[in-house]
Amino acid sequence: VFVTNQVGREGKISSLITFNKGGHWNPINAPHDSLQKGNLHFFGTHRGMFAHSWRLAPVHSGKNTIGLMSGVGTVGEHLIEDPEEAATFLTRDAGWTWKKITKGSYLTEFIDHGSVIAMVNTMEKSKGFKYTLDQGTTLLDCLASDDDLMMANIKTHPSGSSESALMYGFRSDDDKGFIIHADFTKSFSSPCKAEDYEPFIPSNSDPSLPGLHCINGESKRFMRRKQNVRCFVPESGLPPPVSTPCPCTHEDYECDECYYRTKEGLCAPRNNTNCVQQKIEATSCVGGYKSVSKGYVMVAGTKCNLKDTSSVNLIPTPVKCTDSGMGRSPLTVVGLTLLGIVLAVLLVAGLLFIIGKTPQEPNAI
Repeated sequence: VFVTNQVGREGKISSLITFNKGGHWNPINAPHDSLQKGNLHFFGTHRGMFAHSWRLAPVHSGKNTIGLMSGVGTVGEHLIEDPEEAATFLTRDAGWTWKKITKGSYLTEFIDHGSVIAMVNTMEKSKGFKYTLDQGTTLLDCLASDDDLMMANIKTHPSGSSESALMYGFRSDDDKGFIIHADFTKSFSSPCKAEDYEPFIPSNSDPSLPGLHCINGESKRFMRRKQNVRCFVPESGLPPPVSTPCPCTHEDYECDECYYRTKEGLCAPRNNTNCVQQKIEATSCVGGYKSVSKGYVMVAGTKCNLKDTSSVNLIPTPVKCTDSGMGRSPLTVVGLTLLGIVLAVLLVAGLLFIIGKTPQEPNAI
């Protein structure tokens, strides 16, 4: 899953998300309870457009935080480039649905596989930080200082399994730096048991719809802690995921070179001069066969099962070359021509050699 920003006409910024490594890009769904019409657009993925934008928190996830991702943005036809309008959003299903968890720009960190989400305000002064033990349902405040602080960042262990985090920045009154160590080990009294976990299957289609849910060509079933359960993930970590190959669908393909994605989602050929020449060369004969593109290539890394009878097969088709030589590779023609020239030169050289060696009759006296 990737999120990016697109600059359109008049410099308006809109956010897009892909669930198949860039094969398709889609607008990001706004929260169901949003009062504004339009889609969700994020700061962070396109910072530097206006004053103090470097302070706005980027879209963020973490290792072993299954399905969780946060971002700071606005809802509308495009991004509202006013930090005062910013809010912090959270998704639990890898980007399909989002929830506004608080107003303002908060940089988040996922602690203990997402059992704790700690948040620091990167735009306004504060005396502490916020955190949630139920993935955004309830926000709690932690007073960390009597002085006004400007938070710069928050970090936990890269594995995402630690139960603590470090926060740092500077004090507002004298610009002196500070570091806060937040330990959440006492937030939960016991480790998670089997009944405290729930399955999560990432999907490149709406997870609320019935059917097989796949991403990158496989159905991968993760186990994660339930949202409202109060327990910590033990040191052994989360249960291992289970993977099953999926039939290939349109989501496992992207447009081939010299093809483009139409509004209907299909791949159509580009008809410029370079693409026409490339198409001629691409359909040249190799080993008696030529490869005819259908306009699609498989997305890199997909694990879909093309042999499944229900798979969509859009890979190039091998076609036997005709005896007339149509579709023969330009390289093959050039090679045969050069070979003919070399043979002709050798033949002439051989004849001259033979003539030079033929004995001649002596002159009469």
